Parts: sequence; C-alpha cells; structure tokens
Amino acid sequence: MGQVAIDLYSGCGGMSAGAAAAIPNLEVKWALDIDPHATKTFANAHPEAVVDCCDVSFVSAADVVERAGIEKIDWFFAGPTCQAVSTMGVFHLEDPRNALFVHFIRLLDGFTIAGRKPRHVVMENVPGVVYGRNLVIVRELFKLLKERGYHVFADVVNM
Repeated sequence: MGQVAIDLYSGCGGMSAGAAAAIPNLEVKWALDIDPHATKTFANAHPEAVVDCCDVSFVSAADVVERAGIEKIDWFFAGPTCQAVSTMGVFHLEDPRNALFVHFIRLLDGFTIAGRKPRHVVMENVPGVVYGRNLVIVRELFKLLKERGYHVFADVVNM
C-alpha cells in the first residue's frame, strides 16, 4: 500500500495534485469541499477518492474512515477558506468561516480516536493569516497541534 492522503477543504484539488506529483504512490482516499464545481473537478482528477460536497459540520471522522476504507492516514491536507483572514480586505476575527479551523481539529481528533492519527498534517492559507487579530487563531491552532504531538512550523511559499 502506498501513502494515504485525505484533503479537507480541498477545492478543486491543487494541494493533492501537487502532493501526488511529489510523493510516490500517494493515494488520495477522501476529500471534502462545500463547492459543487470544485468537488466535481476534484473527483474527475482523483476518481479513486470518496469526495464529499457538503458543510464540514455534518461530517464525522468515523464515517469518513468507514466510507472511504481508510486504514491509515499518512497525509492530512487542509486548505480552509482564506476570505476571513486575507490581507486583501478587513480582518474579521469573528467571521464564521474561522470555524473551519475548529472543524479541522475536530476531525483530526476524530481520526486519532478511530486509530488513524495522521502522520503528517499540511495546512495551507494566505500570508494574512499571521497578521493583525488573526494571529490569535494561528497561535491557538499551533498550540492545539503541539498538544497532539505534532512538530509545528510555518513558512510563506510563493507558488
């Protein structure tokens, strides 16, 4: 069996596509996004994956593990929407889209409880996530990941 990946807030699958190009034998088993056009594109690019198009709050890790036949998770990719933290607009700490970070941790914990703790977690966002009042969210996320045994670091990468 190759390395197994899941992709939360997957969009059309850019992060999974890049990872598949860089990681030999990567199998993307599951993805979720709320946008139907993005999930259709993802499903076309990754026909082996179970792709959910719904609100993340309706998804449980145990259900994902069962439906996608996930026996292990080597890579947990996540790209929560960045409109709430972008430098292109006003910072909105109270923006409900920031709850996407909460659901990310909820699912991470759920996968761990199901005996599928991801070996690696990769979260992508915009540089604005570390500015202004948004830094509170990032610090809390780092703390939560460290408490779960992950080595945490951040960098800005120009793609």
